[in-house]
Amino acid sequence: MKTLVSGGTVVLENGTCAADVLIGANGTIECVASPGSVAGADEEIDARGLLVFPGMIDGHSHLNDPGNTESEDFYTGTCGAAGGGMTTVLEMPQTIPLVDTLEAFVEKRGIAETKAVVDYGLWGALTIESVSDESAMGAMVSEGAIGFKAFTTDSPEILLIPDNLLRTGLARAAELGVPVGVHCEDQEIITYETARLKKLGRNDPLVNPDSRPPVAEIEAVRRVLLLAEMTGARVHLAHISLPESVELAREAKNRGVAVTVETCGHYFEFTREDTGRIGAYAMCNPPLREAAACAGMWRLLASGAIDTIGSDHSTYTEEEKGTTDFWAMPAGISGIQLLFPFVVGEAIRRGIDPSLLGRMFSANVARVFGLYPRKGVIQPGSDADLTLVEPGAEWVVRSSDLFTKCPGTPYEGHVIRSRVRRTIVRGTTVFLDDGSGPGRITVEPGFGQYLTAGKATASQARPGAGR
Repeated sequence: MKTLVSGGTVVLENGTCAADVLIGANGTIECVASPGSVAGADEEIDARGLLVFPGMIDGHSHLNDPGNTESEDFYTGTCGAAGGGMTTVLEMPQTIPLVDTLEAFVEKRGIAETKAVVDYGLWGALTIESVSDESAMGAMVSEGAIGFKAFTTDSPEILLIPDNLLRTGLARAAELGVPVGVHCEDQEIITYETARLKKLGRNDPLVNPDSRPPVAEIEAVRRVLLLAEMTGARVHLAHISLPESVELAREAKNRGVAVTVETCGHYFEFTREDTGRIGAYAMCNPPLREAAACAGMWRLLASGAIDTIGSDHSTYTEEEKGTTDFWAMPAGISGIQLLFPFVVGEAIRRGIDPSLLGRMFSANVARVFGLYPRKGVIQPGSDADLTLVEPGAEWVVRSSDLFTKCPGTPYEGHVIRSRVRRTIVRGTTVFLDDGSGPGRITVEPGFGQYLTAGKATASQARPGAGR
């Protein structure tokens, strides 16, 4: 059966245009044609008044499956992704067991196969163990790992990896042709600030940003960029929160370092002061910054200096977020269903071209992780992954309306200025909000397909060099 998406404004990599998109019976795009010029479709989807984006790819999500499924799993998490316009999620390795062995990788893939409603790929973990075992990284890549996640600071699931082993892991990843995503915060600085604040008797939400100051991120970014330059590895700076870090990466790109920058929606919208006002649900790592940093991140987004935007969706139960010991508070923000509509609505209000958003949410992510051009673009032969958005459609966030198991979010009560009306994966509608009631998932668990990455050279995978 062929499907025609008609009457919409199609978002291409270099601009937007009025066009119809014909989806073939095999779930790929058959053609992008002038309005009204295509005949013979079996089904027609009316996209008048809608922006037709290439399907959004969330390169950074935590679905907690296996191990912590009381807070999220591959079904509820990918339902949230679909409701937020995401057609592909790339899931992080911080689950139980930690995904730093082939056995854990294969186990997680098997679980996702029965639950996911959108397409998905899996990260492996770059740890002392996976680097020390010379075959572990290669074994995971052979099974389809899209990259490896490393930490320069301790996290509850992954301890920091020492610089000597990080350098070894980066070199090995370069040989394997996959990127390394790095959480950049300096542990020595955090340890010092934590001890200092505890000595003062502090126990409030602001210990989150105050114990992890901007210099902790900036110092770690400098160090990771040096190691990337030395090894020739592709590094993907995860959830960057500061304009200074983006500028460091831009300088590195200009001298040939293969680096890409990811940020998250909450670093555009929420501030350190919001952490104090909202409390637990606004605590994250890296933490929320001052208002000037938010403004700077918007300017850098508009300039194209930021390569990708991910959700860093990370949920915890009410009991976990309800502790009165803020030093023990789990850090993470729920946002997979809200990220894209929030950014689209606010960016359009600021006059930012939708094609730039399409690159940051789709094409650039696909390039970084070796999925392009199967994913990330509206062109003949690509998967028919489409996100249909009504710009200017205002709605108020109510956490009870979200698909996630643990819907507490700093966006509660926020007005969002665009609405995802339909999410299409490989030609099939997986989420529909036709205005008749709450949006709904329209496929069964297990519809999503597992994605493996194609190898990409540093130049192929480096969108926006020099921008």
